Amino acid sequence: MASRWFILNEWILHDLVGENGVVRQKQSGNFLAALLESPDGIVVYVASQWMRKLWNFYSRNSQRETYRTEERRLFTLLYTDIIRHSRKCRGLLNAQIGDLPDDLQSLLESNTIDRDDTYLFQTFFAPGVQAECIVTTDQRLIDAIDESPLNVSMVHRDDFLKEYLGESPAR
Repeated sequence: MASRWFILNEWILHDLVGENGVVRQKQSGNFLAALLESPDGIVVYVASQWMRKLWNFYSRNSQRETYRTEERRLFTLLYTDIIRHSRKCRGLLNAQIGDLPDDLQSLLESNTIDRDDTYLFQTFFAPGVQAECIVTTDQRLIDAIDESPLNVSMVHRDDFLKEYLGESPAR
């Protein structure tokens, strides 16, 4: 079993296909390699937009002739070596998702946080999940949660990777 569990938002997927530049793609690849070698893991909600996006990127890009070798390697690392192994990834089904705290519901209803981010909190607050943090690039989301009474650790991607990899990610 993993010693630390993390919830990642969609930055990792965009990094892997190179949408956020070669430097971030390399950093995310380094993170996946380090995660694979560590006792740590990730938690994902199987019915989330994160998983749908992962599958869309993976299937779309694997069928393209122009699919670059590095992207193929990174998605194989994420999907085959991490997502499909219970020691590295805990996949939550709909039945494992519970109600969200009232304070979070209020933030969603007031549009203080984007409804598209609901899956992150459904994962974090799922019974039995003890994720260390949610890793995101959305500073507005981080600020909203930090200002709320919720006890959720939100970490910016760059700060997380800097600590996890012991290097200085570019912002």
